[in-house]
Amino acid sequence: MIYLKNCAHALALAATCVTFLLAPTGYAAQVDDIDRLTEWPKLESKSKTTKEVSRLRKARTEEMASDAAAVLADMGAGTAPLLIKALAKEKDASARERIAGVLEQICGDAHTRLIAEEFEHDSVIVRAWALRQVASTPDQGVIERAEMAFERCAAIEDPDEAQRSEHLAAALCATSSGSTKALEALHETALSAWSSEGARIRRALESIRGPKASERFFTMARSGSDRKARIAALRLLAGCGEKERARDLLPMLDDSDNTIRVATINALRGIVDGEPPLEKLATFTAIEMAVEWKKRL
Repeated sequence: MIYLKNCAHALALAATCVTFLLAPTGYAAQVDDIDRLTEWPKLESKSKTTKEVSRLRKARTEEMASDAAAVLADMGAGTAPLLIKALAKEKDASARERIAGVLEQICGDAHTRLIAEEFEHDSVIVRAWALRQVASTPDQGVIERAEMAFERCAAIEDPDEAQRSEHLAAALCATSSGSTKALEALHETALSAWSSEGARIRRALESIRGPKASERFFTMARSGSDRKARIAALRLLAGCGEKERARDLLPMLDDSDNTIRVATINALRGIVDGEPPLEKLATFTAIEMAVEWKKRL
């Protein structure tokens, strides 16, 4: 399934962060010492929460919206069930964005198991939100649910825009939880929508840095005949490539195609140093950096 570059997400979330936020290398191998909640915190006042959720949805001014959002955020994670319910019902895209914004503020690592219960929600909007939210706070404990969600999405033969968005969200979530089942889907997205999804993909891939992902993309990057596919593979390697195989990329530092040379430099930055990519490199600068990398490796 190819993701269109201009595919708008069914759930409007905050603008894509221009800085690549990296999880620690080998994240998936770490022991989970986070206290994962099994139920949402109790609300002090359901009626007040319901009122503020209504204000958030119906806000006609920025001031009204920001005030309601601030009140709900201050109330904390206990408001999440009512906000999720509102998200499922809301038809207006701007209102959905406001609701998602508050949910993003109040939900964190402790809530992943609770949010994962929404992976099979009746609303595609809620499912996509839940998958993306958990993908942003990796949890190995949801891997089975995330893989099931990904496989369900992948099986849809003629997905609409909302379903495509959910499919990508499921691919990100499955990967961030430690699964390698979504590698092809992420490569397809890297081909068509790297500018909008690259940061999220890179972060998710940090959870599967290791032999399996490395082998898939090292092979494609070095011997593939499709230039764009090779560049996409290099971008993915920055997030999942093994440091022990960094030298495998040395020949590509001499590639006459500067875009491939730059992608190789950025892959090495990610693999060796865990550093984000350099967005623009002039040919002369890239050649100098390639020389330095060859000396270093």
